[in-house]
Amino acid sequence: MQYKGIVKARFIDNRNHLAPTIIVDSGHDSITITDYRDKSGLFEYLEKGDSIKKINNSPIVIVKRNGTNLSFTITYNCPD
Repeated sequence: MQYKGIVKARFIDNRNHLAPTIIVDSGHDSITITDYRDKSGLFEYLEKGDSIKKINNSPIVIVKRNGTNLSFTITYNCPD
């Protein structure tokens, strides 16, 4: 998955099994990102208004806030 934009909302979706959910405004439309298993801390760090970018086929997500970039590596705590 690939996305780039501004975080419009960050919430736990009670209607979707308490899934951590982020809504990103890409300028063209809104993208809803739901990730049940990521253990990188990305969801906990994000705030409304942050810039966020993820390129296709990469586990790296870059968050820009107040002129500072912070990278998160999407990590799943799954058995092999």
